[in-house]
This record gives sequence, C-alpha cells and structure tokens, in this order.
Amino acid sequence: MPNCADASQIKVDLGPYGEFLFPDKVNFGSARGFDVRGYVYVIGPVGEKRVNKIGSAKSVLARLKMLQSASWQRLQLRGAVPIICGSPVKIEFAAHTLAGDRARRLQGEWFSITPESAIECIAEAAKAQGAEFISLAEMERQHRQEVAALNAADLAAKRRRLGLD
Repeated sequence: MPNCADASQIKVDLGPYGEFLFPDKVNFGSARGFDVRGYVYVIGPVGEKRVNKIGSAKSVLARLKMLQSASWQRLQLRGAVPIICGSPVKIEFAAHTLAGDRARRLQGEWFSITPESAIECIAEAAKAQGAEFISLAEMERQHRQEVAALNAADLAAKRRRLGLD
C-alpha cells in the first residue's frame, strides 16, 4: 500500500480535471489500494451549478449526509480529489484562497463558482503543496482490475475443487 514515503512511485494520471467530477456512480471502496488521507470535495445544491462548497473530509458521503441534514435544499456531491499524501485540510484552505481570488465568496466555504473551477482550485492547491493525489477514474480502473483478478482466482479454485482443470 503506498504511503507518503513512496508516493513518488505512484503513477498518477492528472489528465483533465474532469476526471475528478463525479459520474452517476463512484465506488469509494476503490481506494483500497491507496492510503487515502481524505478527500477535498465540491458539494452544491441541486439545480444551482454556480453555488458550491469546497471542503475536506475522510468520508465525503458521511459529510454530504451531515450537510444535507442542515440544509433545506437538496445537495449533491459534485466532485472530489482523493489525497494520497498531504493534508486535505491545508489543501482545502489553500483552495479557498484560490477560489476567493477567482470567484465571489458567498459565505464561509461557499462560493459562486462552477464545480469545474472549484476542482481546478483544489488540484492547483494540492500541487502547490506538493501533495499526491489520484483521479477517481484511475481509482475505479484499479479497483475493477483487483475485482477481476479476485474473481478469476476464485473461479480457478472452484474449477480445481470440482476437478475440471
């Protein structure tokens, strides 16, 4: 499992920042192969693309539930950057500064900014601090490879038990 000491050995596909925006389904279990310290996320109200909160959490889904319980508007998780090495909280604060320079701060951690621009601020803040991060697409790809390998090994073991090999 990678850690900060060997984070430079991780192949990180920074690709377009769109890889950090959420598709309809994201498997957060796919972080198993990585020592993810936390996520810096973008959450906003449904139907208002230019209103977004930049925050950090170990579990973004738990944070979404907590924020939802305090909001009269339905919220959605719009993106997240998994941080492998570095401080998600420090990256969050640096992203707030960048977002404040590029967009209007509405209140606290809420900005009048698109999810794409918010993710750019997070990625730039992480790079500036020398943090290591990985795209959600890469995490999902590696998770699927792990599952396929486990399924193949399980199938081979069953075939051996049944004497089919």
